Amino acid sequence: EGEEGVSKKKKEYPPTSREFYLQNIPLTDSMMAVSHENIENSLYAAGDIYKNDLKEYAEAVKVYEDLLKRYPDSKYAILTAYQLYKLSKEAGLTAKAEQYKNYILKNYPESMYAKVILDPSYLDRLKDEESKANKYYSETFSLFKNSQFTQVVNNCDYGLQNFVSDKDLVKRFTYLRILALGNNGDIRLFRQNLRQFVVDYPKGETAKDAKSILAYLDKAYSDIRIEEQKQIAEDIYKFNLDEPHAVVIFIEANANMNQIVFNIINLNLEQFDSLGLNVNGEMLSENNNICVVNEFLNANAANRYIKNCLTQKDEIIKESNSTDLNIMPISITNFNILKNDKSLERYTEYYLKYYNK
Repeated sequence: EGEEGVSKKKKEYPPTSREFYLQNIPLTDSMMAVSHENIENSLYAAGDIYKNDLKEYAEAVKVYEDLLKRYPDSKYAILTAYQLYKLSKEAGLTAKAEQYKNYILKNYPESMYAKVILDPSYLDRLKDEESKANKYYSETFSLFKNSQFTQVVNNCDYGLQNFVSDKDLVKRFTYLRILALGNNGDIRLFRQNLRQFVVDYPKGETAKDAKSILAYLDKAYSDIRIEEQKQIAEDIYKFNLDEPHAVVIFIEANANMNQIVFNIINLNLEQFDSLGLNVNGEMLSENNNICVVNEFLNANAANRYIKNCLTQKDEIIKESNSTDLNIMPISITNFNILKNDKSLERYTEYYLKYYNK
């Protein structure tokens, strides 16, 4: 037999054996689900080939009907029903066409296919509306480049009210409106709007652009940023010195977290073994790691531990490539909040106000 961990070669059976014909039959629920999905895909592809490539419409109808009968909840259900509606209508099969029309209108009343059935000019009108919307956005963007910001805001408001069906255009009007408002000098509102935009539209080039502007504003208006961080910290963290606490060491970017964890464990074994403390290294965010020591009875107990650590800073950070010991107490409630918030800066502002007195 092969060694553990080495994948075994699939057993081969001779064509004359029963096992040869049974080995690829799906036997588990997951294998059956995959098998059915493959059949659905194959049926729809076959119908598409009969209809578009071979022009054998009667065969296409048979395959589409088989698909809809066998898999009424298929991801292709509405597409299949629409194909059957069109083929039946073109073949003069009025009753069948009506059957599939009613199927679509009943089960997918808000779909594009239902709208096209009820209004054959729907797609043409939709294209005209998209063209008008894109033209209106281009005109608004030209106004922005010419610094006509008040008119830009008005145009964006109109666009957001009248072109709601185009999600990409809604995003672009929203962002252009934020940029136009940002030119009125209210930096706090500008930052707030940009942050909300990144939350609403976290992906894409526009989000990257918004994040770049926020990064610039953080540097150019650091006093506003710090003020905001303090307010957010005040809103999310809860002050209670009497509840159980942990001690958090924030690890510098180039420091070896595992080494610091190792050093803390040795320190605890030598001096705090009776407390039964747990020590863990964790990733707080993409750029921040932490070492967590818990659990202490309250804030005073955590602070006594910290004072001892500070007197032995060199031992704690030795061989870790760290230059300092950034260590703070934190209640268990606030530690859970910190893990969700992931902002070292915000908790530091909170710590400086309530603990570092």
